[in-house]
Amino acid sequence: MKRLALAVFVAGLSTAAFAADKSTTEHPYLGIDYQRGTFKLDSGDSANPSAIRLRAGTELNPYFAVEAQGAIGVGDDTLSLPGVDYTIKLNGLYGLYVRPQISFAGQASVYALLGYSYVQVQADSAALPTKRDWNSGTSFGGGVDVDVYDGIRLSVDYMDYLKGYTAVSAGIRIPIK
Repeated sequence: MKRLALAVFVAGLSTAAFAADKSTTEHPYLGIDYQRGTFKLDSGDSANPSAIRLRAGTELNPYFAVEAQGAIGVGDDTLSLPGVDYTIKLNGLYGLYVRPQISFAGQASVYALLGYSYVQVQADSAALPTKRDWNSGTSFGGGVDVDVYDGIRLSVDYMDYLKGYTAVSAGIRIPIK
């Protein structure tokens, strides 16, 4: 029992010591982005719907973060195929990602994203019934963010969410203090 009490005491001191070192404390954040997606068929035909993406994450240390994303479509685009025009819209997107990163003096960072996403793209046509399917799979991408004022960062990234759906996003990331 004494060993357990000693281990708990030492662990408590270790946590307090690490919390005093700013480089090892957790840094949660929220972000909002405008996203321009590309829905591409195997034939090469594509449409570019737009969306608003919300992000929530936390930097666990200067080199690693975890992030959740969710997006909803705000604009559609037309996909013209022989004899049929489809209106393509992103109905929804969500996923969870790990984010290894390299920070440059706390003023900017370059990062990668790797995780799993669920995406629903809706296709409407006057001649055919509406088609909307949830698809899921491994996702990857990368980006850069730059500190503009007191931890507020501007960011740009590219994500390959699923085969057939990629997106470029630009927005702002705000620290939660």
